[in-house]
Amino acid sequence: MDAMLVGSEVLRLEDARDLQVRVESGTVWITQERDTRDVMLRAGESFRFDRKGTALMSACGRIAHVRVSLAR
Repeated sequence: MDAMLVGSEVLRLEDARDLQVRVESGTVWITQERDTRDVMLRAGESFRFDRKGTALMSACGRIAHVRVSLAR
């Protein structure tokens, strides 16, 4: 799934465990339910969700393009 995150728009992923996000452009903030970490990713970086529950993603800046897929 490809998504464009614009401004303060938030992408909510339910049961995100074992999904992976790759940032194609921009910078993205990620947080997961039951996780005290906040993750910041820039273009070219990726992150594997490792917790059950809801995950939230938002662009840091005007726009970000992300690709979400099953982790390998």
